[in-house]
Amino acid sequence: MIKRYMKRYPELAVLVTAVVAATLFFSAMNPRNSAPIVLVAAFILLLVISYCGVRLTARVLKLDRRLRPVPYNGLVVSLSLLPVMLLALQSIGQLTPRDVITLIILFLAGYFYVTRLYLGGNDGGKM
Repeated sequence: MIKRYMKRYPELAVLVTAVVAATLFFSAMNPRNSAPIVLVAAFILLLVISYCGVRLTARVLKLDRRLRPVPYNGLVVSLSLLPVMLLALQSIGQLTPRDVITLIILFLAGYFYVTRLYLGGNDGGKM
């Protein structure tokens, strides 16, 4: 049964592996004494967990079949990057309500730009 789910949802295997790696990584590090590159690696690990979780949720909800590949990938990347960016701003003490609203607007604009760019690119280059 587990093997069937792993074949059907490969993101599940990556998600479990990333959560185990993050647990070991965060239990072994002290953020106050770590180099900046270690903190960047921690945020990349959180991004992998967020990406796999959002992608798995989108596949369970069958969004990958309802949307075309480019809008689907844009949505998954946007939804996984947004909480990591908010967490990064919070960790350096720079998160304000204005920043949250600005990030949400930027991510929505970026998603719609990518979607429209993809949809508008099918006209053969005509203006």
